[in-house]
Order: sequence, then C-alpha cells, then structure tokens
Amino acid sequence: MVLFPNSDITIYHLDSKTQKYSRINLENVNWSGKRNSTVSDKGVNIAYTVMISAEIGDYKVYTGDKVVKGNITLDITRLSDLNAYEVVTVIGTQESDLFHSINIECK
Repeated sequence: MVLFPNSDITIYHLDSKTQKYSRINLENVNWSGKRNSTVSDKGVNIAYTVMISAEIGDYKVYTGDKVVKGNITLDITRLSDLNAYEVVTVIGTQESDLFHSINIECK
C-alpha cells in the first residue's frame, strides 16, 4: 500500500546474458526527491537522491536498473535512447511487509 501516490514510473533492466533491456511500468507510486550537500576542504559536494515507494508485485528491481519518472512506452536498445528523459539509477531496495511495499533508492 502506497500512502501518497504522486507519480508513475518506468524501470529498465539490462539482462547481462542477452544484453537486452526489459521495461516495467508501475502506476501510483510515491516519488520523493531530495538534495543532499556536504562541505569539505575540496568544496561543496551536491548529490540528488530519489526514494520511490511502490506496491510489491510480480516484478523484481535490481541495483543498477534505470528509472524514469512517468509511464514511458518506449522499448530501448541502449541507454542513449533515454537522453530525452531524466534517468536515475537504482542503488538499493528494501521491502516492507507491514505496508506491502518496496522502497527503491536511486541516485
């Protein structure tokens, strides 16, 4: 159960054996973006992270998958096909049995 759905997303996964991309479209997810900054002796480092909450389903999300905000119907053969979109990369996932949801962290 996603408490505050505000977006649809499209996830692209590269199969390492076939070198082909598969596409998953998910509706009614919660997309939450956040800007993080740190200051060091080398200057200011700014990083953007995105947290996505979606209902658990019959799909699998892997680290390294590419996520695009919106319901995209484009089947791709290479990442450059997504140049017209803002693409984030999955860096981790966590399932919540309490809310029957999966949290997807992206950068």
